[in-house]
Amino acid sequence: MVSPTYYALSTLTTAHLLFLQVTAEHKESSSNSKRKCFQCNMPYECNLGLCYGDYCIKSLASDQYVSKGCENKTFRLVNGESYPQENSEFIEKPYCTTEYMFGIQNTICYCNDVDFCNRSQKIEARVIMISLFLFLMVFNFIF
Repeated sequence: MVSPTYYALSTLTTAHLLFLQVTAEHKESSSNSKRKCFQCNMPYECNLGLCYGDYCIKSLASDQYVSKGCENKTFRLVNGESYPQENSEFIEKPYCTTEYMFGIQNTICYCNDVDFCNRSQKIEARVIMISLFLFLMVFNFIF
């Protein structure tokens, strides 16, 4: 039979390791200047794309989604969800245009970083799950 002290220590050790993993991932994601590109008049979000610059170019070619990449238009990198007020003059308005490339009509959308989000919902979900897990373990240990 496992003693309650051993059970509590193993639970706390597991929770501590999970917390360290989450905080390490959060530090890694917040230390980079990469930004996740969200949709700009497109059929779905660019969940796998990362942007370094101010706008992301996305297009539709024959109902197929294509990412054209990002272009940096600022003088400095900013971490966070949006730009400070002093950088607002460098932000262009998002818009879409239609062009023909290689004989195929493309709808290209230019999306500003104001439309991007640098938060990770995965990290927030993990913190909630770890908190719930810890609560249940402590509750189970006490009762």
